Amino acid sequence: MVVHMQKKDKTFFASKEPGVLQVGDARMALFDIKSGFWSIRRQMLSMVGIKLTNTALQQSGVNGGASFAKSIGRSEDPVEQGNLFKNCVQAYQDAGFGKFEIINEKWPIGEITISARNAI
Repeated sequence: MVVHMQKKDKTFFASKEPGVLQVGDARMALFDIKSGFWSIRRQMLSMVGIKLTNTALQQSGVNGGASFAKSIGRSEDPVEQGNLFKNCVQAYQDAGFGKFEIINEKWPIGEITISARNAI
């Protein structure tokens, strides 16, 4: 399966073979991300406990997601911005980061509710 997310003439996200992502100029293997993530999580748990670990990793995920969404693009047109966001959510799902469903969306104010299962 080949997955591409493009903006104009530049490909931001591509998956050319199972388990390997090309994001901009960086190439990542999903098993590297998975093992690295769990290693960091175990170390944080042993140092600061579950509550702070969960809070820090959740915020990190939010920041990473926001950064990725911003890289997809911005539009002054609320409908187009909604489509850009849907493409971002689909890219996360296609990359294997979980199963996502947009439950509620209110454009132009940008209020969105997303349900996630089996998500990193």
